[in-house]
Amino acid sequence: MVSTYLQPDHTSQTGATYKTALDDAASVHHRLAGAFAPHAQTSPNMTVRLDAGAILHGITLTEVADQSSGTITAPSSHPRIDRVVVDRLTGAVSVITGSEGASPTVPAITTGKCPVAQVLLQTSSTAITNGMITDERDLRSMGLGLAAFEGLGGAIIDDGAGNLTLDINGRTTDSSPDLTADYAITWDASASALKKVLLSNIGGVTSTEFAAMQHDMMQLYLLDSVNGSLAAGQYANGGYDAYNSDTIGANSTNHTYQAGGKYYDNPPTAPSTSYANTGGSGSRTGIITVTSGSTGSAWQASPTSAMVDGNTGTNDGWPNYTNALGNWVTFDFGAGAAKFFTEFKLYRQTTNAASTDTWKFQGSNDNSNWSDITSAFSLGNSSPLTVAATGNYGPWRYVRLVCVVAGSTNDFMYEVEFKIGTTAGSVPNMTLVSSALSSAASVTQVKLMVLYKAIDAATLNTDFTAEATTDGTNWISGTLTDTGLTISGFKVLTAAMDTSAHVGTTVKYRLKTLNTKTQQVKGVALMVK
Repeated sequence: MVSTYLQPDHTSQTGATYKTALDDAASVHHRLAGAFAPHAQTSPNMTVRLDAGAILHGITLTEVADQSSGTITAPSSHPRIDRVVVDRLTGAVSVITGSEGASPTVPAITTGKCPVAQVLLQTSSTAITNGMITDERDLRSMGLGLAAFEGLGGAIIDDGAGNLTLDINGRTTDSSPDLTADYAITWDASASALKKVLLSNIGGVTSTEFAAMQHDMMQLYLLDSVNGSLAAGQYANGGYDAYNSDTIGANSTNHTYQAGGKYYDNPPTAPSTSYANTGGSGSRTGIITVTSGSTGSAWQASPTSAMVDGNTGTNDGWPNYTNALGNWVTFDFGAGAAKFFTEFKLYRQTTNAASTDTWKFQGSNDNSNWSDITSAFSLGNSSPLTVAATGNYGPWRYVRLVCVVAGSTNDFMYEVEFKIGTTAGSVPNMTLVSSALSSAASVTQVKLMVLYKAIDAATLNTDFTAEATTDGTNWISGTLTDTGLTISGFKVLTAAMDTSAHVGTTVKYRLKTLNTKTQQVKGVALMVK
């Protein structure tokens, strides 16, 4: 609920109107004025309370709830000033501890943080009160990466020929396309286009801070590309690809492009199976235990062990006529006898009208938690009906056939057969190779950021590796590091490859999964110098 702003004026408004105007003005101002407001706890202790706030990052608005800092300890010998900050991208609160001194100074704001408050602490402090807190909120950069933050403010320089350069914070620019030049956006009058974006070791910025700027810029491109489903693209000194289409499949091996999730992975190949294997077909009443039930209406006639007796022409149960939703029949292969499944055959009566109920085969190893083995299907009016597994092969001790959508019920069931085996399929080692990225100058370093998820237990730099080439022949490896960040459930990893011994102008990256571990890759951003 919102209020309509009316400027309070005690000289012209009546008492009731003035009070209402005050309340409405406070309501209108609250979201902005109260964002991340620092104050003491209701019962003061050695933490600082922050009110709720909001962050707009790209096209995503994140509401951050009220939160408290971690416990702040009192200084031991002299006063100290600590700084309460919030992360620019997440809004999470943290504390930068200052140094003790007779005249303490405020600690510097660390990269990626926004200032919220200063806290003056004494050696005798046992609780933080409002009188000890100085509000210093400056939230203008909330939601911006470091590179974007550095761009707040600057100067436009005209070289007299119509070429305009945006100089960050008024620092001197350089026309070199190398990453050691200044960070600038240049307008090329002759081409009527942006000429380049230069990232540099800007005056007053340390190499560590500069690396963080590069990191933030790549992260922003990947985040916006994932959230906005953007096509792969280039920026000066780099490029990005969130795999919103199969862009590198033609260059890669042993991979599967998952269009639904927009990532590459290396799922196991289908195991070796046969209907002739034990438990697959024929009379299996001594091998498989059959049970049935329903989470909805009861079966019209519950299936029995006759569904695995080898007789494919005798009725052995049919679902609820009115609503089969939730009807299930489970096949238990026994303790220690889990099997891999690649296909199923269902035999049914075909003299009635075609069934429109929708079913699935699912697998479990505890008869409680179930995973889909097949996609949903209708029995129709054919017998036998063959249904293929979609990749979740097992091994499974329990398999169940369950109705997931009720339709017209004529599912008179005779027999179920299984194409099964006891040996798992192999997991191929995937190699992803990018298309070439051209550089105007020879490249001596490639920085890479990749969105990654391990399905099997995997170790970075052992089971998953990153390489780059700038000459098309020599591949240079980099050490992958987990940043601790995630985008759409994928970890954000970084690596840097020193290509100075094999410089070139054609850049490619190569990602490998090793040691037969299933892994997923959702996107990559590059930056070169």
